[in-house]
Amino acid sequence: MDQVTIIRARGKAILVPLIKVMTHFKIDFGVVHDCDSPFNKNGHKNGMWTENEKIRALLLKAREAGLIARHRISVPDFERFLGGEEESKDKPLNTYLVVSKNDVLAERVQSLLTALLSSDQLEPFADGELGAEGYLPWLQSKAQAWAAGNGLSADIRFKGA
Repeated sequence: MDQVTIIRARGKAILVPLIKVMTHFKIDFGVVHDCDSPFNKNGHKNGMWTENEKIRALLLKAREAGLIARHRISVPDFERFLGGEEESKDKPLNTYLVVSKNDVLAERVQSLLTALLSSDQLEPFADGELGAEGYLPWLQSKAQAWAAGNGLSADIRFKGA
């Protein structure tokens, strides 16, 4: 019987040690996290952006150790992945309140959780989609595509200084 526990990491940087613990104890797991914007509000590199690469490297290491480690990414963050607005305070509560009143969003969240539990696709991208450029360029293209589709192409957090 599968048992699921959802752990709120309270920030992407906490996922790195959490993945190490799951790997150490040989526990299969799934991770979903915000990709965030590649750049900060000043157009400089966003420190949290590099956490994306660290998380993926540890997921690959967990798989090499024989674990099932599924990975999904919210572009650019979970709130906007669901079609909401950028949030800075009370994110889990606000998201819960929105999702609990919207069957379409509830189904989207349920689909994500099901994928994290049982999908044959371990990566957040389809086979062959990553390309030779690597993970961060692929992810940046997804973030920029999201920005373009939401009228934020000129936003310094997505295009840089």
